[in-house]
Amino acid sequence: MLRFYHMTTSTKILIGAFVILVVALLVGQRLGFEFAGGSGFHAPLSLQRLETVGTVTETRDNISGPVSDNPPRGATIATDVASRAKFSQGSLTLWMSEDTVLQINKLETDSVEFRIIKGRIIISNGKRSRQVTVITNKTQTTFTEADISIVNYDFLQKVSVIPLSGSFTASVDGGSSVTTPMPVDISEAEATITFTSFSPSGSAAQEFYAWFNR
Repeated sequence: MLRFYHMTTSTKILIGAFVILVVALLVGQRLGFEFAGGSGFHAPLSLQRLETVGTVTETRDNISGPVSDNPPRGATIATDVASRAKFSQGSLTLWMSEDTVLQINKLETDSVEFRIIKGRIIISNGKRSRQVTVITNKTQTTFTEADISIVNYDFLQKVSVIPLSGSFTASVDGGSSVTTPMPVDISEAEATITFTSFSPSGSAAQEFYAWFNR
């Protein structure tokens, strides 16, 4: 058997370089680096709090408190009946109306996902290459460069998707999907999508939409 101390210096260098290369590939693959066959390392992103009115809370790791300046992925943000909040991240801006609960499921440079548990939100996405997904119990809404308002009437099992600009694709479990620039109402109970009309100035939430247009 050839022992290491009998090897030539060049052989030892080659073996050492090989070991270093293997270790680098293993570590790189673990961290997702592209040179190791991963999809690339992505630094964790978080929302930036721009404005809050009233009491806004954040729940993270089963601990609740006042909303932080930078809620991360996994956090749940809630407003009460007299509060609202505004956040941003890069090309995206998020407005939360009163009595709304939202969970941050995914926050990356090219893909974002929120779960709206109840209430009303507006998301403005100014980047065509960034897909925004908003889910409820049984619906999914996706869009890129658009301003979309989504309302989850959880007690009615009804979701309204309202494009303020641009278009979106909405689908409901067990039902159909639609891509449109028109407002729709989605029944989660009946798995149906119905076209409707909407006027921010005539809405019960007109102050919220005026805040968005401010």
